[in-house]
Amino acid sequence: MKKHFIDYLRSPIHRAKMSITVHEERNGEIFSGSLKCNKSGEEYPIVNYIPRLVKKENYSSSWGELWKNTASLVRDSNTEDLFYHDCIFGKHSEENEIKPGYSMFGFEWPKKLDGQKILEIGPGTGCCTEHLIKTGGEIISLDMSDAVDTFPEEWLLQPNLHVVQADITEGVLEENMYDRIWFFQVLQHTPEPAQTLKDIRPLLKDGGEISFTSYSGKFYPWWLFFTKNRPFEWVRKWTKFWLPIKYYPQKFLSFFGLPILIKIYNRIFNWVDPRNIYFRVLNGDYKESKQARLFAKNKDENQLFDLTVVNTFDAITPEYTNGAKLPVIVEWTKKAGYSNIKAWGKRGVRVIANK
Repeated sequence: MKKHFIDYLRSPIHRAKMSITVHEERNGEIFSGSLKCNKSGEEYPIVNYIPRLVKKENYSSSWGELWKNTASLVRDSNTEDLFYHDCIFGKHSEENEIKPGYSMFGFEWPKKLDGQKILEIGPGTGCCTEHLIKTGGEIISLDMSDAVDTFPEEWLLQPNLHVVQADITEGVLEENMYDRIWFFQVLQHTPEPAQTLKDIRPLLKDGGEISFTSYSGKFYPWWLFFTKNRPFEWVRKWTKFWLPIKYYPQKFLSFFGLPILIKIYNRIFNWVDPRNIYFRVLNGDYKESKQARLFAKNKDENQLFDLTVVNTFDAITPEYTNGAKLPVIVEWTKKAGYSNIKAWGKRGVRVIANK
């Protein structure tokens, strides 16, 4: 933790300033220590350069487990793909084709953001963080889970990156500070997405911009009570058992040109690979997805299976999956007080708006 980062932080709930106790410094930064709320006296640890302002066990704990198991599988720097780079800086396209510089998200951010403060909410294992660092902006990366422990030390020591483990809805950051907020594939996993949008708006400077995504529609099937909060290894075994049962009959139906029956079969077995990515990628569909981009590059079915496990985990284990249709999310955004709202997306919702 950089010592001046204390000026950006506030204690959870009380929103009070805090004081630092340093236990150990490494590489010119605080490696371990504690932060103390000047109002309540409550203390919060600094562990491995990162201040921890949230209880270890919380509704995001399963995400920490996921990213610890799969960090090397999904980052662009490991896959040698530009999927997440293009999500941020690329143009939008959902035309079922792989086009360099285009993305199914396509927010078209400038690649140079020197002098700007950027808040990244929910970075997970840092798939977008590694690209945001290179913009030259000052990046504050906040995640509720301990997925931040997957960040390499090299990142944590970058002069323009601050990382904190905290709940964004608990008032842990100074308000009116940020030129931009990047809130990617997280909103739907919060308890009350409409309220979350209200809670984070004060963090932006006047005229500041938020870019966020959400799943399109809620996902609460009858069997979720059985799969919710399951550990990663359980999901891997679950997927390994059910995926062949789901895939091969669809392949058979596809051979005979029966797409309606494929859709029905997929819905019946949507407790594994709910987005049907494994079948769609091997069938030459969904080409703009990360899974298809990587499969087109290396034809590695084992990697495709691993990515299907990640996607299954993402769909069947979260405590909350509170997506909504595009018009509903636009209405949430308006009621939260944002203006200049631009929303798009066929498979999911993407929004840019200003304070």
